[in-house]
Amino acid sequence: TAQRVVFCVDASASLSTQQFSMIKRELNKSLKKLASSIHYQVIFFSGPAWFAEDEHSGNKQNHVVKHAGKKYQWKTKGGASAFYIVGDKELYTADWLPATSSNLAKTRASIEAESKSYGTDWRHPLRMALEMKPKPDVVYFLTDGAVSNGQQAVDQVLKINKRGKKAKINTIAMMLPKQGAALLGELADKTGGEFTVVLADGTVKNGMKQ
Repeated sequence: TAQRVVFCVDASASLSTQQFSMIKRELNKSLKKLASSIHYQVIFFSGPAWFAEDEHSGNKQNHVVKHAGKKYQWKTKGGASAFYIVGDKELYTADWLPATSSNLAKTRASIEAESKSYGTDWRHPLRMALEMKPKPDVVYFLTDGAVSNGQQAVDQVLKINKRGKKAKINTIAMMLPKQGAALLGELADKTGGEFTVVLADGTVKNGMKQ
């Protein structure tokens, strides 16, 4: 019944080649299932976050995103989970994309061209998703589960999600996460979503039972 769906997708350097390939494969499978009546967006994240249609480049300390004709420079205060936008600029958002064959083809091309980069921070992509207007009905959050400020991120996201209609957040871990499983479970449970794990062979398991 969802009409507006956002995919928040991990592109952090901590992902193995296998995990990143799995993420792209699962994302493409999901996009192919979207009805033409659905509106969607795809957000990638490492330390910074950006929409799939954005241009971006950078290194461990400095990342530049070109979004809607504007340039945003991301830097870290120190560490993989402390990135911020230079100049106190507001975190950007984007318009909804109708799930037309043309839009989906462009998105799939962006997914295939995506590469991993330094950092991991759940706060930015989830906030970008929840601040879209209208608010999403469902958010799919794909990650390897490895993050250093996960509880802070979950608390912040749950607070933001209380404003207005609550979005359901489904969390998906690529292979059994060494850390973050409890946090992914909490985020899904408190928003009415599901936490699942995709194993190396593509099998999908209930994350709360692992």
